[in-house]
Amino acid sequence: MNNYILSPQAMVKTIGSSKGSQPKFLDKGYWYKKNFKGYEGKAEYLASKLLECSNQNHFVRYEECEINGCMGCRSKDFTDEGEIFLSLEKMHEQCIGISLADKLSRFTEVEERIQYTLDFVYQYTHLDISEYLGNILMLDAIILNSDRHTNNLGVIVNVNSGDFRKAPIFDNGDSLFSNYNIFPPDKEFEENLQNYISYPFSINPMMQTKYLPVTLELDYKTMNKVLDDEAPCRAVDVLKRQLVRLRDVVPDMQGKTIDEEEDEEIDRGRSR
Repeated sequence: MNNYILSPQAMVKTIGSSKGSQPKFLDKGYWYKKNFKGYEGKAEYLASKLLECSNQNHFVRYEECEINGCMGCRSKDFTDEGEIFLSLEKMHEQCIGISLADKLSRFTEVEERIQYTLDFVYQYTHLDISEYLGNILMLDAIILNSDRHTNNLGVIVNVNSGDFRKAPIFDNGDSLFSNYNIFPPDKEFEENLQNYISYPFSINPMMQTKYLPVTLELDYKTMNKVLDDEAPCRAVDVLKRQLVRLRDVVPDMQGKTIDEEEDEEIDRGRSR
């Protein structure tokens, strides 16, 4: 595992998460995030490995690493020269003058919150982000992301041309029960699962995907091989359990059912 040594100049906190906690630094085109409440770096790494074993290609890849001797993760800055990431929250404040999170809280129905967000983004950027949101929220349901919010959803804008493009999937560290404050390490999986709530449109993770197109598919066989090769830890165990729980919800890229894969495993065992 790499240990990246950042200079004192680089070790100036750049930005915090929505919960105002995880230290983040930008240095020479890479973002560095230190673990703060558990194993966020491991969760980021596993979430990006999951996306590598999917049909998605617009996401940020994370490397689990040490940062000046502290555990965390590193990722490449996803903006090009002349571009900035514009969160939905900041865009709403600039265009409408109020917080998007506050605006969404005024709607009683999940569908209304989602439709308002889609309409707002399309009005000001002419981008249809319905599939973008659908796939992110389905990913969140798999990895049990408890920190999806209007500041890590957004678009990329070219400050010179004014053109907009969709942002990649990123910021998945508060997942897989990585936050020990919410999901204590002495609690069993099922107990922690009962305490999980999703954001930003509904506390029910599947309700968030109900009104959006979802095209996410997974290569379960390859992903399970990746997890089998990882050192045992809670993050790996949680993701393995989630892949089983949601197997009937997220399609297999190979088009196989659980029973078909089990039959293949049995056949391979007989041939040994």
